[in-house]
Amino acid sequence: MKFNIFLLLVSVLFLILNVNLIVGDPLIITRNGGISNEFRSLEIDTLTGFYFNQANHKGKISNEELKIIQNIIDNDAFKQLKPKYLNPLDVTSYRYTISYPSKKTGSSIDVTADYPKFLDSIFTIFEFYSS
Repeated sequence: MKFNIFLLLVSVLFLILNVNLIVGDPLIITRNGGISNEFRSLEIDTLTGFYFNQANHKGKISNEELKIIQNIIDNDAFKQLKPKYLNPLDVTSYRYTISYPSKKTGSSIDVTADYPKFLDSIFTIFEFYSS
């Protein structure tokens, strides 16, 4: 009887630890601006592809989109992003903020500024899943 309880406790502990290992690092993307100064946000688990947005809609991005995101965040160019790519003359354009806290990487990007174009696919994924 004591052995069965011990096995149950070990199994539960193992399950809890494995569930915590399955969850990846979040990629957090926000957008504000435009004529109506609209705000949107999206958080994507970079290991599983599960996401939720500002309206608390939940789902999973496609495996192809997840692979695109993983390739971008593993790229050295992503790790070397400047903190800001802003155009101070345009106050009505969309401004994105991308942050990847586990790697301490992030940037604010104005779409009218000169920013790294490899980020465009992240913006496309964001626009599809954030609404």
